[in-house]
Amino acid sequence: MRERVKGVLEAVFLKNVVIARPSLKHAYSIAVLTRKFFPYLNFNMDSVLNRFKNKNIEYYVALLDGHTIGFVDVDFSGNSPRILGLAVLEEFQGNGVGTRLLHHALARVKKKGFKKVSLLVSEDNLRARRLYEREGFVKEGVFGKRLWGKTILVYGKKLE
Repeated sequence: MRERVKGVLEAVFLKNVVIARPSLKHAYSIAVLTRKFFPYLNFNMDSVLNRFKNKNIEYYVALLDGHTIGFVDVDFSGNSPRILGLAVLEEFQGNGVGTRLLHHALARVKKKGFKKVSLLVSEDNLRARRLYEREGFVKEGVFGKRLWGKTILVYGKKLE
């Protein structure tokens, strides 16, 4: 019974979450989320705004009542796109927001005609790794350097 109630609440919550291209007003929230979840990047507002101008990078935000609660960004430069980052505020994790962001990014990759996508994830980020593995990503190796003392894994997914 408890699982069914949780599922119903999650579905109601997700109906109120919108995945969209960000506008300039979302740049600050993206910068804060990036600094929080990817501190080794040392991002600021200018970093995000420069990425907004880059035609090879696409951002998508998860919005709840107009407020940014998560984002995903994809780099389409090169032969194979890379998901650069996916982050969801802690209080909204576990409700399917990350899955929706990931699905949106994968749909964009497929729409552009790519057959494969990759990403990097910290070895100790078990929640993210479970999400990626559940969505068909497989571990392909280890990134050549450690970031903030952490081992970084390379994951990839072939798209049908």
